[in-house]
Amino acid sequence: MNLFRLNGNFNSLEQTQNYLQRQWQIPPLQSGYLEMLIIHQEYGPIGLFALAEYSPIHCRAEHLIGLFPPYLSSPDRS
Repeated sequence: MNLFRLNGNFNSLEQTQNYLQRQWQIPPLQSGYLEMLIIHQEYGPIGLFALAEYSPIHCRAEHLIGLFPPYLSSPDRS
């Protein structure tokens, strides 16, 4: 998965989760970047959400949303 400006290229949800766990080792206020998994109540993980280029002075950040391709969707998703 190569999502618009998001830092990963993943072939499975497990790779995505491992990547996000590593990203959270650096606090978002320090890195200026935050990525989160989007989880739908019915379908499970469906994509990633990111805040980038955070500016504490201006209290703003760029937001990005990337949806997973069908092969990364939950196995029970139709």
